Amino acid sequence: MSCDGAGLAKLFSLWETVGMKKQELTDVGWLGPKDEMDRASHRFGKCSECHEIICVEKAVTDTRDTQPETNERLYKAFRTHVRLKHSEDASQDAARIA
Repeated sequence: MSCDGAGLAKLFSLWETVGMKKQELTDVGWLGPKDEMDRASHRFGKCSECHEIICVEKAVTDTRDTQPETNERLYKAFRTHVRLKHSEDASQDAARIA
């Protein structure tokens, strides 16, 4: 079996991907008193890879239930964190600066 350069590149890329863990948002919680969630002010979580804390202010909505919009804010902030800190492009940018 022969393997050209493109085939080796695909194989290497696949090998790299298999060994990589996908970042997850863990330890998600509310900042504020547990007994009264209405007084909670922020939602937070931790990156499973670098353990950086991601925190967003509780959303203000027209309805009483702010949790869906606040969760969306938190996950959007987390996706931004992953793109800036853990993506291959970010690693290459950091290597170029150094």
